[in-house]
Amino acid sequence: MRTRFVRLFLRHDFIVAAALLAALGACEREAPTELQLEAPPITSGLFLADAAAPSASRQLAVGGAVGQPATVTLEVVDQNGRTVSGVPISWAVIHDGGAINVASSTTDTSGTASVVWTLDTIAKPDSLRASIPSGDAMLVIAMARHGTASAATKISGDSQTVSLGEASEPFIVKLTDRYGNPISGVGAGWIVNGGGTLSALTTVTDSSGMTQVTLSTDTSAPGTRQIVATYGTLPASTFTLTATAATSASAARRIRVYTHPIP
Repeated sequence: MRTRFVRLFLRHDFIVAAALLAALGACEREAPTELQLEAPPITSGLFLADAAAPSASRQLAVGGAVGQPATVTLEVVDQNGRTVSGVPISWAVIHDGGAINVASSTTDTSGTASVVWTLDTIAKPDSLRASIPSGDAMLVIAMARHGTASAATKISGDSQTVSLGEASEPFIVKLTDRYGNPISGVGAGWIVNGGGTLSALTTVTDSSGMTQVTLSTDTSAPGTRQIVATYGTLPASTFTLTATAATSASAARRIRVYTHPIP
């Protein structure tokens, strides 16, 4: 009776052991499937850099004309300088710094992402902030340049009246682009019809986009004078001046200026 019990017990152990071995074998066969899970995305230890010229600077300067698009491309790198794909870059315009086509873009297989930034219509510095989940950020600064000259406006000096032989008030014009930004360094040519001498035949606009001349009327005859400013392909600006005969008071002033005391 005891021997039978022992045999039964041993047989039971054998069955249990066999079941355990079968379970372990199944786990070993399934283990490779469990190891194929993707690693979670890296969100720390990453940094933004200029894709064209990586450096330690946290600012990037770009150029562009007012109201025109500029493409900004940045890359994301790890602490070893290797580019990282699949990282979202958030873009945000600072103040009135223009407009962007997307608020976020994700780095591609080369580790870069881009945004199209349309600069403001006012010629001034614009700013764009780029940031990534690791907390790193970069400031992109653009000095929006004025566009080409598209309009010339008469500021002052038109329709004035002076006495023959006297100088006029300045004839002032201002050149701007299509958004109204002043344009400096633009040349203007001046001519006069009807008689008189201009202070200059060519001038250049200053930082405010303005330039000017004066006219010294001759003494030949009263009448209308035309002062014309030209700027290449832009329409010319025409000022008018009426020269009148000198009054007795103005004649007396000229006599006092040009006579000398008799000893």
